[in-house]
Amino acid sequence: MTSYKVISQSNLRQESNKYFIFNAIGAGIVLLMIIISLTQVNAGIFYSLKIKQANFRLTTLRTENERLAQEVSQLNSLANIDQNISVLGMVKTTKINYLSPTEETLARR
Repeated sequence: MTSYKVISQSNLRQESNKYFIFNAIGAGIVLLMIIISLTQVNAGIFYSLKIKQANFRLTTLRTENERLAQEVSQLNSLANIDQNISVLGMVKTTKINYLSPTEETLARR
């Protein structure tokens, strides 16, 4: 014969409260894990966007740097200087004077 246990109303409520508390704690943990996961995903997206913006800015600056380097080399070319001799106030010299350093002109430490 099988023996059956009689559960009173108060025991049933205590058991049900234990399961309710256990389920509430479990649901809280799951909810906390979801919030942490969403926060990490959001941070990853935010920093990914920042990296893309920085890469775009870097590309723009490199392009501008190349353009400016070409402009500088063009302005420093002999052909450009020959064209602008009169504007720059240059005159042709007949004699070259070399300076020789003396003790008075040298810097001291």
